[in-house]
Amino acid sequence: MNIQRGFTLHELIVSLAVFATIASMSFSTFSSFIHRNKMDIIGNSFVSDLYFARGSSINYNANITVCASSDLIHCENTKDWSKHNIIILLDRNSNLTLDEDDRILKIINLSKETNSLVWSSFGNASYLQWIGSGTTYFQNGNFTICPTNKNPKFAKKIIMNATGRLYFGLDRNHDGIQEGTDGKNVVCL
Repeated sequence: MNIQRGFTLHELIVSLAVFATIASMSFSTFSSFIHRNKMDIIGNSFVSDLYFARGSSINYNANITVCASSDLIHCENTKDWSKHNIIILLDRNSNLTLDEDDRILKIINLSKETNSLVWSSFGNASYLQWIGSGTTYFQNGNFTICPTNKNPKFAKKIIMNATGRLYFGLDRNHDGIQEGTDGKNVVCL
């Protein structure tokens, strides 16, 4: 009696094809999981920085400015904060400049995982300010953080109301993309 053990070539090819299909689907899902988690960390970290600025305005009972800055002295007049450092500035006279009696409380460098950070505000201000009470100068608006691959499914919308409270955009239509207060999906340019 001759008993053969093993696989035929046909069985081996079919098994490898099934394995390759399952592996490619798993890799795609795992890759999306990694991208989403990286952007969650970046978004949560930035919200934490903004809450630090808000809390500092209360602690110092003074004006705190958050803005993009190329020289760490002056705020840039831009809504695209992507290519700049972001400073949290104790800005006693609210002139958007580091003066003698002012000081930088924190410098934020965006992760290389982000492609863009854009601030859009009511009144078109290119900066964000809190007063000593922890509220803003009527500056509600939102930040859009997009990943380097510009995929809106991984983008984050951070919304701020006039009292200075922050929250993330929701996905009300369940298409996997966060929306702004206007109900429109985040767009990454």
